[in-house]
Amino acid sequence: MTDPEQPTQRTNLRDRLRRETRPAHDALDQALDLIDRPIDLPGYTRLLARFHGFHRAIEPALAATLPAALTEGRSKLSALRHDLLTCGMREHEIAALSAIAGLPALTGRPEAMGALYVVEGSTLGGRLIGRHMQRNPAIPADACHYFNVYGEGTGERWREICDALERVSDPDTDDRAMGAANAIFARLQDWLMPGTDGGRDRD
Repeated sequence: MTDPEQPTQRTNLRDRLRRETRPAHDALDQALDLIDRPIDLPGYTRLLARFHGFHRAIEPALAATLPAALTEGRSKLSALRHDLLTCGMREHEIAALSAIAGLPALTGRPEAMGALYVVEGSTLGGRLIGRHMQRNPAIPADACHYFNVYGEGTGERWREICDALERVSDPDTDDRAMGAANAIFARLQDWLMPGTDGGRDRD
């Protein structure tokens, strides 16, 4: 029974996002299976091109909605361009890559914070993926910058996002952040999976 003399502890946004996006996060990891599924250079290049299309769309949307302190220095496009060039793509081919369509609109800060959680959270698991890819003889050793974009600063960069999520947590708007995060996970899975309707380029 709740003690009326004790204040109710509020679950912060970071905790909710971690808990309530876990099924979508796990589904994406299992669908991609980047650790156990063998991947050749063409497949890896296509995967990086898809990530490029995602960041090409989501990063400007985040920058237009969130304070600069939360987005500056966090672009992944330069690392992706480097990796794609190392994998054999040409500059004009990278410039012509399709950007993802159908992302949820970031109509306010709550939605943008949910999106930021998805984008920045990927850097944690990315380091493990990058180490795995570097052991793959089919992939150039210098083509894994995207998966290790922050290097040794990954943990600190993630803590900055966690602190920001705690600061903005509000029971009146946290549901909007949750909805955006889950919608982005679902759309990203469609976009990244080859050989599916969602995985084909869209205008």
